[in-house]
Amino acid sequence: MKRRLVTYTAAIALAIGSIAPAFAYPAGEAPTISVLTADRQTPGSTITVLVARVKTGCSVSLSWTGGLGVSPVSASADSGGNTSITIASPKVAGSYVLTTSALSAECTGGSSATLSSKISVGKIAAMTTKIATTNTSLKKKPVVSISGTIKSGAAAVKSKAISVQLNLGGKKVAVLAGKTDAKGAFTVKFSKVKYKAGTYTAVVTTVADGAYEAIKVTTKAVKLK
Repeated sequence: MKRRLVTYTAAIALAIGSIAPAFAYPAGEAPTISVLTADRQTPGSTITVLVARVKTGCSVSLSWTGGLGVSPVSASADSGGNTSITIASPKVAGSYVLTTSALSAECTGGSSATLSSKISVGKIAAMTTKIATTNTSLKKKPVVSISGTIKSGAAAVKSKAISVQLNLGGKKVAVLAGKTDAKGAFTVKFSKVKYKAGTYTAVVTTVADGAYEAIKVTTKAVKLK
């Protein structure tokens, strides 16, 4: 009688095991997302992303956070649990985030998950700036000027529009526009400002376009008295 009870118990255990859900991967091996093309993309180009460790046949949808005018793209995981998706990148340079649709626990083999990857679109340009004044005495009618250069690596960023905001104690005094020359250099002079005593700084910015990311740089300070 004792032997029969043991036999029946084992049979029940086997039956339960046979109907347990079959996950794609053991617990602890969570799905991953990776970029197969270059980490930095050209605006408007296509990006190929691999979502791995997803149960075969499960659908994965990929989209840009915020939409950005690019439609989501979907694909199903292959027999190896991999999903390769190609999607267009934004047309304006900047830093963006690619996000998957919510993956169910059945598809991940563990908890439900949403994966994301930060993508840089466009070239990186670096800006150097310098603030100067013809003199520091208000009696001598000083003129503050902002100069600098914008380069991408060793290459000059030519004809790049800039905006320069002059601040006194952190508050806006005036804003002027400028543009880089053939060497990537620029100079802006605030000659029409009615200066007051205090500490001046300037914020120089560029707008993201189809080639370069936006830049924002704050100069050092100059004091007038």
